[in-house]
Amino acid sequence: MTTEKYDAWILSNNKAKCYIIARMSDILRLKHEDMETAYEIWESLQAMFGQQSNQCRYQATRAYMNMKMKKGVSIREHVLNMINTMHDEEVHGATIDERTQVSVILESLTPAFFTFTTNYVMNKLKYNMTQLLNVTP
Repeated sequence: MTTEKYDAWILSNNKAKCYIIARMSDILRLKHEDMETAYEIWESLQAMFGQQSNQCRYQATRAYMNMKMKKGVSIREHVLNMINTMHDEEVHGATIDERTQVSVILESLTPAFFTFTTNYVMNKLKYNMTQLLNVTP
């Protein structure tokens, strides 16, 4: 590594540390201000608060997988609610491919949409989320 690159890295690291430490509570600041790199601070925070994120991801995934369309709710509203719940999962680090998301949404529909769902499966259709939102009856 050249001296210029090293100096630029040191400058960037110090700037990142300052931003991180400036946003912390006094207790957290005391614990982290002696750490050398912003990455060390990040690892420490991840170790302290990472479990909370895992719990949130679990709860969001559970809500998404157990969500069923309620009687009287429009299909559009239900799909939008499902998309919103999926977004919560993504915020907490869960990644589910779009085809699986569409499959879970179709599975959550009421029996009134059995023909639509069967047509999707039998004809091997491949909708993305926007298409599903616009195609549903």
